[in-house]
Amino acid sequence: MHLRTKPRIAILSIRNTYSFGGVFATLKVVHAFCEQYFEPTVFVLGFDPEISAHIRPLKFTSTTRSFNYFGMKCVEIGSRWAFWEPGHYQFTESAWEEALADFDYFFVVSATPIAGHPVALLGKKFIAWLSTSYQEDRTERVKQLKGLSWAINAIATPAMAIIEKQILAQASYVLALSKYSLNEFKQRVPEIITKSAICGYPIDSTKIVPLKKPSKLTLLAVGRFSDPRKNLPMLLRVFDGLVKQLGDITLYIAGQQPSAELLYEFTGLPSYDRVVFTGQVSKHDLAILYQQGHLMLISSYQEGFGISGLEGLLYGMPIVSTDCGGVRDYVLNDITGYLVPINDDAAMIAKSLAILTDATLRERLATGGQHLIKTLFSQEKIYGLFKHALSVAYPELIQYFTDREHLDTLNVHTTHITPPPQSLL
Repeated sequence: MHLRTKPRIAILSIRNTYSFGGVFATLKVVHAFCEQYFEPTVFVLGFDPEISAHIRPLKFTSTTRSFNYFGMKCVEIGSRWAFWEPGHYQFTESAWEEALADFDYFFVVSATPIAGHPVALLGKKFIAWLSTSYQEDRTERVKQLKGLSWAINAIATPAMAIIEKQILAQASYVLALSKYSLNEFKQRVPEIITKSAICGYPIDSTKIVPLKKPSKLTLLAVGRFSDPRKNLPMLLRVFDGLVKQLGDITLYIAGQQPSAELLYEFTGLPSYDRVVFTGQVSKHDLAILYQQGHLMLISSYQEGFGISGLEGLLYGMPIVSTDCGGVRDYVLNDITGYLVPINDDAAMIAKSLAILTDATLRERLATGGQHLIKTLFSQEKIYGLFKHALSVAYPELIQYFTDREHLDTLNVHTTHITPPPQSLL
């Protein structure tokens, strides 16, 4: 493999129209890693009527298009019959085969394994970095389906379970964001234990973040609260209980806002006036919220991991969270925060009060969180796991990674050397 020419790698993911959320964050991490060693292209399934098949206009074909996806080179392959999920990739297999023909390396990064269906169909070797199983990802959202949508989902679910097992079984290596998600995958494909590892999310902990906080107590919750998995009603009930005990406190809710219908029953509470919905904010503004916050609350029904929790720990925020899955990897009882049962308002209120009323405890938990980030979630550690997984799938990359890093080291040292006079060359 010629070191001067980076090999091409296809990154298979899903597309969002917004530049936030767990899948987008992990995709950016993988793309940044791949840029060091490969020429990456992102591939996603598209549902835009311009490139996909739809019943109403009686359009029966789909096409492929290229575009810039938040700074990443991307290829989008139009779907056929968006309502039938088991066919999303199978119906367009020939288009995927053509689009991926010139690639030798494949990296799947998504919430569930389903984004890996094209490479599984084509018999490719690939690795995957995933956060949750298909069923767990949809549990709360499925409860809201009605009528025809409910019926179609009921028919499609068994087929999707089979597809998920096929993808996991065929993967060369599976990286799971948390111990919780890895256990979910092992339940579906027990033999995955021989080709898998826990791979958390990298956090830049090279800069020291001061633990000093403002005097006024501030709470923070971060996430897409339009998603029923985030369990916003519990969050607002808990905050109401805390206001009754503490009075002058504020809750900032950052991220995609919930519907007015969901909020209606809480608007009459006195505590509601102390809730600030920021909407989606920039990284800079979110960092300010982290820096000012005394406590992070996570009220979710299910989290494959919860990247915002790691970011909160970096900024010295203890966490009180429901025991909802992936958060168990970093919400450690009496070390970084506390876990409570899902929808146990009283338990979350009690643990939150303990932290908010005891500055010594807050500081101890904040210090424990920062230490955990530096120990387990460094970029060096996560990139090392990426290279290990890729080397298992593609053994020729073992030497390539070594040679590439050696070449990069030489380049760093030689860029500052003044060349000799032309007469001596």
